[in-house]
Amino acid sequence: MSAIKRKKNNSIYILLPKQEKSFNISYNKEYNNNYNIKNNAMAHPRKIKCDCGAYVEEQETKIDHILTKAMVCPKCHFTTLTKDQAIDFRKRIDFHKIVDQEKQIIQIGNSIGITLPEKLREHGLTVGKKIRIEALDEKSFKVELMN
Repeated sequence: MSAIKRKKNNSIYILLPKQEKSFNISYNKEYNNNYNIKNNAMAHPRKIKCDCGAYVEEQETKIDHILTKAMVCPKCHFTTLTKDQAIDFRKRIDFHKIVDQEKQIIQIGNSIGITLPEKLREHGLTVGKKIRIEALDEKSFKVELMN
């Protein structure tokens, strides 16, 4: 489980388990108070200024081999996560812990297959659920859950 710590300067650090990295989430309390921003979806998105002077922008990036949305500085490539992005990233880490493993192909009747971990039920995978399989190259393929 990750730990969230708040420092005196209103920065939030999310410490991830088994890793020496932490992600700094900037929090501008004065801006939120001035514009009366709480959990209003129509509120103006705030801009986070990087130490290099540029403003960070939301984009998809890889953090420790996991693709996630993050705030990235276009100038120096500093990467930080908002609270919502950190929650989503934590879910993706948990999902990768379940899925990322070596498996052995097994015989199922006249077909071959792989077994999937029981914990995938927590992520919407059930018996009878439709999936889409797409070849990426001759040694890999992608399995996608259909809605």
